Formats: sequence, structure tokens, C-alpha cells
Amino acid sequence: MDLKLKIRHGKAGVVTLLPAGPISNETSSALERQISGLLGEPIRMLVLDLGGVKFISSRGVGAIAKAKAELKKAGADLAITNAQPQVKKVFEIMSLLPSLNVFGDTEELDEYLAKVQRRITEEEE
Repeated sequence: MDLKLKIRHGKAGVVTLLPAGPISNETSSALERQISGLLGEPIRMLVLDLGGVKFISSRGVGAIAKAKAELKKAGADLAITNAQPQVKKVFEIMSLLPSLNVFGDTEELDEYLAKVQRRITEEEE
């Protein structure tokens, strides 16, 4: 099964990537390429909406961890939202939840993003 990747550009440098399908050993490289391509854009936050992902392999988790590191180097951050319970469990098993910004839903993510934007605005003043 293929991994489909949809991108939504939001305000203030927030980009949402919506993968649909498995993030497996075979498809994780497509995710990596897509994220690497986004690093050339002015981005402050990459939101990875995993609502359409029902399976993730260790290599897929590795691709996401690598993306977080690359985004951090570029001065951006990574947030994960809408992870299916089985996908969230993989992150828990691999002890990655504390190091990743994982949100239960879009509302929780929006609250976090509002705080980040207020902080940036205050720093610029």
C-alpha cells in the first residue's frame, strides 16, 4: 500500500503534513523526502497529522525522529496530532513521547501554537 502525503500551508510558518497509509519500511523514505523538501521553505512548525496512519514501523518512527532533529537545526519544531491509538502506542514503546510534541487533537495543538506565537511576538517586541 502506498503512502499519500498532503500538505497544508498555514499562517505564521505552520505547515501541516497529512500522511495517509502506512509509514512502513517501504514508505518511510517518501516521508523523509517530503519533510526534507519542506525545510527549504520558511517554516516555524511542522504539524504531522497522523490521523490517516494506521501502521508505523520502527523505520517510520526513525524518519520522524530524524525530521525533528533536522527541524530543530533549522530553528523549527515538530508537533504530532491525531495519532491512532496503535500508532501512539509505538511511540510509547520506543520511549519517544516525552521528546516529541504529541497532541490528542487539533484543538489541543491550536492552544499550544497560540502560546508559541505569543511567546515569539513578545520576544520580537
